[in-house]
Amino acid sequence: MGILVTSGKTVLRYPFSHDADEENYYNFVWRPRTRENSKEYLLNDVVIPSSANGLYYLCVSPGISGSSEPIMGTELDGVTTDGTGLQWLAQAYSFMLNTGDSITNSVWSSDTGVVIVNDDLTTTETWCQVTTVPTDITEFTLTNSVTILRASGRTDKKDRSILIQIREL
Repeated sequence: MGILVTSGKTVLRYPFSHDADEENYYNFVWRPRTRENSKEYLLNDVVIPSSANGLYYLCVSPGISGSSEPIMGTELDGVTTDGTGLQWLAQAYSFMLNTGDSITNSVWSSDTGVVIVNDDLTTTETWCQVTTVPTDITEFTLTNSVTILRASGRTDKKDRSILIQIREL
């Protein structure tokens, strides 16, 4: 399972190829969690620093975070080292939930005959499981459409898509 957030692009390219014979979960994190001290982070985990700086940080080298938060770099694609073996890649986002906003509805769809099951949501994340991929396709796009209730009471609708490439066994 990889965790993704928006990057300002219409369609994100998923960082790893999908094995057509595997069942995989895909997530969109519409508001990343705040980085925690002395916690194990896995490849593709996403955090924001305790003092938001307009960037999110993608784990590119898993490890355990330090006992205190490092100064998170603010250069796009810059790497911040944290704790034991952990490295964060600074990324920009174009849309994120604000404090008090919540996802009230989520729908996942695909542009092919991909079978999607077990879709679900929390107030800040959505996910789905891909269980069947047709044998004749080399890539597919998953789209997540959400309804957001803003703290102000306004409702917004947003879509994000992931382009996923198929790999051979």
